Amino acid sequence: MDDREIERITGLLARLETDEPIDFRINRFGAELSREPIARNPYPEEIARAYAIAARVLSNPVIGKSCVRERVIGEQRGWITVFPDGTTKRRTLDTYRAETVSLRFRELFDL
Repeated sequence: MDDREIERITGLLARLETDEPIDFRINRFGAELSREPIARNPYPEEIARAYAIAARVLSNPVIGKSCVRERVIGEQRGWITVFPDGTTKRRTLDTYRAETVSLRFRELFDL
């Protein structure tokens, strides 16, 4: 992601952030784990820059680490997914599971 894309996403999330802070995590992603062709892993400076951009408009961004929590958070009942095309969707674990089952069904039957 480039700086402008991070600014647009965090700007959108800042408008959605009302009573409770959004748990915005900047996670490192390994190119070797992607199903899509990704040229390389992000450099630490890029992660730090993404955090600095997010911290300008969001109240509680964090740099994530796989399977590690930097702070204790209360139980979350849902989250907002931001898709590459900029659309968003509010989700819960139940809706996520239902979507996953639906996608697998479609793949199995070529729908």
